Amino acid sequence: MQKFLPEELDVLRRYLRKGGHVLIGVYPTLEPTVLGLEDLLVEYGVRVNDDVIVDPGQQVQIVVQGQGGNEILPVSPTLSKAYGGHEIVRKLGEGDPTFFFFSHSLTALEQRPRDVAVTPLAMSSRDSWGEVRYREKTEAKLDAGEDAAGPLNYAVAISQKVGEAPTEGGKVPEARLVVLGDASLATNFYIEKIGRKDLLLNSIRWLAEQEHLIAIEGRKPEDRKLQNLDEARLRQLQSTIVLLVPVLMVTLGAI
Repeated sequence: MQKFLPEELDVLRRYLRKGGHVLIGVYPTLEPTVLGLEDLLVEYGVRVNDDVIVDPGQQVQIVVQGQGGNEILPVSPTLSKAYGGHEIVRKLGEGDPTFFFFSHSLTALEQRPRDVAVTPLAMSSRDSWGEVRYREKTEAKLDAGEDAAGPLNYAVAISQKVGEAPTEGGKVPEARLVVLGDASLATNFYIEKIGRKDLLLNSIRWLAEQEHLIAIEGRKPEDRKLQNLDEARLRQLQSTIVLLVPVLMVTLGAI
């Protein structure tokens, strides 16, 4: 996969400066720098860390069925039960967990423009950490001085005022971004499972300035066991996400 060209990044910057709205998803099978978005995100006060969030108390194990028998992945998917004070997640609480397949942690940088607001959406627990050796098939463990300790951010919302004159609706135009450390959240993969649809749809509603539609979808009784994935299915999932990551930069437009 090729990085975004400098000319493409310039178009995106100009779009945001005019009050554009963008959804960006990254995924841990890729290096965070693969799309060339790291500098742009830093400009908006967010760093994507080359790690995977491990939260032992909130893990959901997935078994990969291979030729050598069943194998537990060294880093397990997790549930988030902690949410920030943003309207995207204002109706979510500890009783509304969100399932993340694998997620980079996202750091809200202290050094950022004063008019840029970065708000955590979903976080891991205090017992979590960012595993930097996630590509190695070894047991994940917290390495002091190497892995960042929790709580860590799975997803963040960013806003920046781009003018002073209010629109017809009385709002001051602003650029809006939602950054997901787990790009699979914006695919059909387990979209109905454990809060994923709520977080995704509410993020899109906020980006579209349709805050009045933000809600928690009615839940049907469900079996929360995750099906086993064979190696072919896991590769298909990873390939799908790799192909869809650029598409996840959904420019919804300032309304």
